Amino acid sequence: MNTGHPFRLVLSVLSLALVAYAQDFAPKNLLGEYEMGHRFSLEGSPSERSWFGSSLVINSDGTYRGGSECFPTHGTYVFLKGVLTLKAATKGTPHCFVSIPVTPEEQERLKNPPPPQDETLTVVEWSGRVYLIHEDGWQDFVSSINSGLLPHTNREASLYLGPFYRKLGDEDKPVTGLPDIPARWKQMILERPVVAEITQVRKVNEHKYLVTINKGHRDGISKDMPLYPLGLSEVLFGRGFVEAIRENEADVSLFGEVKIGDTLSTRLRRTGK
Repeated sequence: MNTGHPFRLVLSVLSLALVAYAQDFAPKNLLGEYEMGHRFSLEGSPSERSWFGSSLVINSDGTYRGGSECFPTHGTYVFLKGVLTLKAATKGTPHCFVSIPVTPEEQERLKNPPPPQDETLTVVEWSGRVYLIHEDGWQDFVSSINSGLLPHTNREASLYLGPFYRKLGDEDKPVTGLPDIPARWKQMILERPVVAEITQVRKVNEHKYLVTINKGHRDGISKDMPLYPLGLSEVLFGRGFVEAIRENEADVSLFGEVKIGDTLSTRLRRTGK
């Protein structure tokens, strides 16, 4: 009697079981609904949810729902060693019609879109709050802390701060200390806001200026750090970015007219903690 087939069947079942147990059980506080904000101004209401704002729901049965209200997606996920992997999503039925002019090349890409890919998110806990961060979202996460927008309150709940998700319902949880993030990024979190004065102004074009400020690496300024003119309320528009840094000064690119003596700050406004 040939016993090879039953033996191979048992091995296959055991292999599947090992794969299933290789992933960790998703912790209870990971389950729930998340949002990647869409408002650009502090003046807006957090209840103004955009049809295009990204959301994500992590279910206890290993499935998720994501995308936006216009373009929903769904699929399964794997949680292992603090990393959440959303397996290549299945697109749902679009709920709205969008007419956007596209080039012939873009039309061809829309007809033959690339295959969906897995999405990897690092789970960050901060005093009971949960954030899900894309690989390219660390700079934005740290900048949002330095800007005073994290830890967020209900007022900042729907702001677009970068490629990371915030869990809905965490807005009222008290926060102490710093988030558990890689040391490379944690060391960039400022103990206090840095306020700098513009000492030189060079006009690049009609809208862009390159300015020099009197604060640098010694003061906690780092490359690509966003800086805000005092009184600004826009999260994305009007801010500047550090392009070059020296010990006691730095060069910052800005969109909008400025002059020598104006001040820039790492803090957008006293909003979060």
